[in-house]
Amino acid sequence: MHYFFCSHLDEIGGVAFFSSDERHHLFKTLRATPGKTIGLLDGIGSKAAGKIQTDGAVIITEIARHPAPSPKIHLFVAPPRKQKMDILLKQCAEIGIWSINPIITERSVATPDKTSSRWEVLLREGCKQSGNPYIPKLIAPTPFADVLQTSDKPRQNYFGAVETVKTSELTDVSSDIGWWVGPEGGFSDKEEDLLRQYGAIGINLVPYTMRVETAAICGAAIIMFEIRSKSCL
Repeated sequence: MHYFFCSHLDEIGGVAFFSSDERHHLFKTLRATPGKTIGLLDGIGSKAAGKIQTDGAVIITEIARHPAPSPKIHLFVAPPRKQKMDILLKQCAEIGIWSINPIITERSVATPDKTSSRWEVLLREGCKQSGNPYIPKLIAPTPFADVLQTSDKPRQNYFGAVETVKTSELTDVSSDIGWWVGPEGGFSDKEEDLLRQYGAIGINLVPYTMRVETAAICGAAIIMFEIRSKSCL
């Protein structure tokens, strides 16, 4: 089923309202016809179904409210260059990362000073691909040291390092988790020391060197798997 973003998923029988881009994609690109059922998302936890009418309106036929995930995964990542960042953002939305926090490190290869509308579009595309009802929160790029001083840090934090600590050692699956991924050259020794002082644990996912976008998604997915496994015990 194709998903589309719309606002005001309030009640069954109501009309779904789309942006001009979404309507163009639905009726011009996909050539949707009356009687077809499509998926609807509002990005804040609602997932619905809608049926296309003869006049082009889409009437909501089902609505499900999804609770926010617990614990939430917060990604802190040194942005890779443009095309790789594009891939990373879509995959973050596909697997359900809660927030994306671009960090500027000593070895960063890309140093954006703000988020972009393109990034927001890519996150929406990832949600539409996967049916994720929550658009990941996109935080403005921030210097590494400044992020460490925030007062609302996740209770558990892990970062990619050479250590062999395993994610299976997760102890508290009820608290939010931060996953920290450095740039192509990795975190500097000073940054790793600061992360340890922050309470973060270094973990080694595989015996090989991964690209930033690979490490970000693989690490988050593994942590999510460990959380789900422990939650089922």
